[in-house]
Amino acid sequence: MNIDKITQTLDFPFAPERVWRAVTRPEELSNWFGQQVIMEPVAGSDIVFIWEEHGRATGRIETFEPPHTFAFRWRAHGIPEDAPLAADNSTLVTFTFIPISQGTRLEVMETGFASLPDEIRAKVYQENNQGWQEELQDLVAYLGNQ
Repeated sequence: MNIDKITQTLDFPFAPERVWRAVTRPEELSNWFGQQVIMEPVAGSDIVFIWEEHGRATGRIETFEPPHTFAFRWRAHGIPEDAPLAADNSTLVTFTFIPISQGTRLEVMETGFASLPDEIRAKVYQENNQGWQEELQDLVAYLGNQ
């Protein structure tokens, strides 16, 4: 088992710009990924995700290249919010939007688990792997209801 990377690929019957908006606009992201997302859609800005059942996850937008690539780095669960964001306490989530004849292929990759502290690595990997499966199904449902 690769404990450094989670990957998911989904095909949508929508143009890349539509899938891009669903993933990068805070008001749309809040409809399928947690209850609230606070962000300024620009590289280098802070991003905050809030879930009633999981609390907050904070990070920084690393890449914002419409409508091709959106990436953010966020603190691993169990790392204090006031800890400076670093490669050894966070993971990098990258969304890549690829035009295909039927619409858009969305590739989601989260990397950096191998750099996390030993005592939380496996748990964070397991929780995030399960979380992406659930959240991306919520994205499928959200776009399907548009």
